[in-house]
Amino acid sequence: MVRLGARYLEITASHALRTASLPLHHGDRFDQMLIAHAQMEEMTLLRADPMLKEYKDTAISWAANKK
Repeated sequence: MVRLGARYLEITASHALRTASLPLHHGDRFDQMLIAHAQMEEMTLLRADPMLKEYKDTAISWAANKK
């Protein structure tokens, strides 16, 4: 993590509450937690799951394997 300049992002009660308030576009609660983090921390989420496109108010950078 040090070499990448990455940091830990804790899950707080505020993140959990935001997760619970999100529309159920996606049935995976962990992905919803990632959406909540991206929204609250003003971060871009790097994902390949097309279901997350429904969260229009979230900065998402799409990563997909192209064959």
